[in-house]
Amino acid sequence: MEKHSVIAKLEDAQDETPPILQKSYLQDADHANTQEHTLRFRQAVSLYKKAIFWSIIMSSALVMEGYDTKLMGSLYAMPAFQRAYGVQTKPSKYQITAAWQAGLNNGSGVGQLFGLYAAGFVCDRYGARKVMMAGLVMLTAFIFVQFFAPSLPVLLVGQMLVGVPLGMFQTVTTVYAVEVMPTRLRAHLTTYVNACWVSAGLPW
Repeated sequence: MEKHSVIAKLEDAQDETPPILQKSYLQDADHANTQEHTLRFRQAVSLYKKAIFWSIIMSSALVMEGYDTKLMGSLYAMPAFQRAYGVQTKPSKYQITAAWQAGLNNGSGVGQLFGLYAAGFVCDRYGARKVMMAGLVMLTAFIFVQFFAPSLPVLLVGQMLVGVPLGMFQTVTTVYAVEVMPTRLRAHLTTYVNACWVSAGLPW
């Protein structure tokens, strides 16, 4: 009931706004929109330095995400990993079964789906920066599950949990670059998001 009464009061306040002020608000909004579309690249960079800095820093988290998708597949051939999680096929020979390889490879993707959907709601409520910081804290905690996993099921759960903040990063970085940046800079910074995504796969 309280929520509905607050909304009703806000609507009444909007109705009571004098027409002169309403016209002034529209003129200011139209002026701001025109100014944003007429900004040159150097002017936009000069005015939005902090926002550009935050967008670049946040997008850099995707480098780690691209690296994570390739890391697990490279572990299957390591003797220490095979002995810890594989089944014995020959004397002193161990192997990760194909079913578990598929599960581990797709576990992170499953978690990312949940993170992608959740990020839209929480971003709208709390803002991109807070969601990004919360995702980094979650990622740090979930890495411990992977690092100390005593068996393949626990490792799979760790992969899925890690995938949730990784999925959030995919949404938050793009949303921040699109919503906060002026029109002149959006193409550059959204392209940088994609560049961070693929850079982990390059043969450094």
